[in-house]
Amino acid sequence: MPAKKTQEEKPKNRLKSSTTRTEDGKAPRKSKRKEVEVSGQPSRYFRMFQNEKNRKIAGLLLIFLSLVLLVSFVSYFFTWKADQSIAASSDAIQNTKNSMGYIGAKIAHFFIYRWFGIASFLFIPILFLLGVQWLYSQKMLRLKRAIAMMTFLVIWLSGTLGFLFPSFLGGILGGQFGAKFASFMLTSLGKIGTALVFFFSFLVFLIIRFNANLRFSSFQKRSKEIIDEHSENIEIAPLP
Repeated sequence: MPAKKTQEEKPKNRLKSSTTRTEDGKAPRKSKRKEVEVSGQPSRYFRMFQNEKNRKIAGLLLIFLSLVLLVSFVSYFFTWKADQSIAASSDAIQNTKNSMGYIGAKIAHFFIYRWFGIASFLFIPILFLLGVQWLYSQKMLRLKRAIAMMTFLVIWLSGTLGFLFPSFLGGILGGQFGAKFASFMLTSLGKIGTALVFFFSFLVFLIIRFNANLRFSSFQKRSKEIIDEHSENIEIAPLP
């Protein structure tokens, strides 16, 4: 009988020794988990937006910024000749004709003339919807997807307008970015190659983003009608 007790006590002692080995180890598992959790904490910038008040204030600022950009951009298309000279020098602040004043003329000059042209308007709905989302805590758009879509459309639209209308309205439709991008494409691929790249890249965007069905139903229907008309008019000669 005592021999059985000693045999039963052996596995218990083994378990105790194994637990003491893990506890006496150099890097316990619990401390590793704590280190991972500490290193995975959000930065101070993101923690600031976890506060509801800060998020609402940021939402209001984005809505305000989107409205400032909208008024400045629209006004710039009517006063771009005067605003270009004003934006180049700070001496003519009082002579600005932009509806948002000197600051609006400066902002619109950089966004529309120096950068992306009409494509700069695409920044406005993104900023506005993001501001409304933060203000009312309602998810209206996916930020990563919206930024990716906006980035492609800004580059594509600016380059396309710079290619099609390089000197219209002083080149503000595509901006300087669009003009330089179109010039690079023209020197690399020529006019036909550049046009094909812009056309098919937009089709790829439609397929990726909206899963567009590229079936030209009206063209197919009209071609089928023409084939049927010609087949009816064809007279089959009788066999001799």
